[in-house]
Amino acid sequence: MCTDVDLQALSSKGITAEQWTAAVTGVIGGKTGGKEPSRQGAGAEPAKLDEAVAKAEQWLTEKMKELNI
Repeated sequence: MCTDVDLQALSSKGITAEQWTAAVTGVIGGKTGGKEPSRQGAGAEPAKLDEAVAKAEQWLTEKMKELNI
């Protein structure tokens, strides 16, 4: 869980929890649910959890660079 991120601030700049969880759950073969600014994801391939965490970090870093955050 990422606790040092202000999800509402990121959402106001175009980075949503929905987008982020969709990118990550794609790795673990799952789906997302919930409402902004926070969402949850679940997957059928827990063995890929480390890969999913790496994807989450990569995705957020790339989006923040795109938006100059």
